[in-house]
Amino acid sequence: MARLTRATALFTALAIVAVWTAAFAATPTQTDFDACNREAQATASSSSGSSTSPSASPSLGTGSTGSSTSGGSASTSTDLRSGMSAQGQSNPAYQQAYTDCMKRRGF
Repeated sequence: MARLTRATALFTALAIVAVWTAAFAATPTQTDFDACNREAQATASSSSGSSTSPSASPSLGTGSTGSSTSGGSASTSTDLRSGMSAQGQSNPAYQQAYTDCMKRRGF
C-alpha cells in the first residue's frame, strides 16, 4: 500500500510540474512579433482604403512596445499587443489583425 501511495504522489508531482512548465512556456519571441506585424500590415493595408494604415512596412526589430507582467494576472488584449510595431499602434484594423495572429500562435 505504501508503494502505491508513493507512486501516486510521484505521478501527481510530475503532472503538476508538466502543467506548470507548459503554462509558462508560451512566451512570444521576436519571430512571433515579426510574423504578426507582417500579417497585420498586409491585413490592414488591404482591409480599407479609408483607414490610416501606413503604406511603409513596419519596423520589426524594435522589440516589445508593451509591458509584460509576471504578477500572475490574466492575459489581456494589452498584453497581446506586446511587440506590435509603433506604426500599427493607432490603426484599429492593424491592432485587431495583430492580436488575432498572436492568439492563433497561442499567446
